[in-house]
Amino acid sequence: MLCGCVHDWCRPCSPELRDAVRLHARLVQAILTRASDAVRLRARLVQAMLTRARDAVRLCARLVQAILTRASDAVRLRARLVQAILTKH
Repeated sequence: MLCGCVHDWCRPCSPELRDAVRLHARLVQAILTRASDAVRLRARLVQAMLTRARDAVRLCARLVQAILTRASDAVRLRARLVQAILTKH
């Protein structure tokens, strides 16, 4: 698996997309350590959807956008960077 994940759709992805996916995963992991149970459950639902989605990048961007409403300013800025990277691919 080129990008270190378990999804078949990631096999042909570009190095930039793999980096964006890694950054997104780190961002979500950081946010979830401080998130409420409701946000965690929503993130798990989106993660389950991602395992079956062809349009996974858009779903990742939506998850980031949803989490931003409860995130600190520093996390918002990081998430915007990740979101910008994800929307390019």
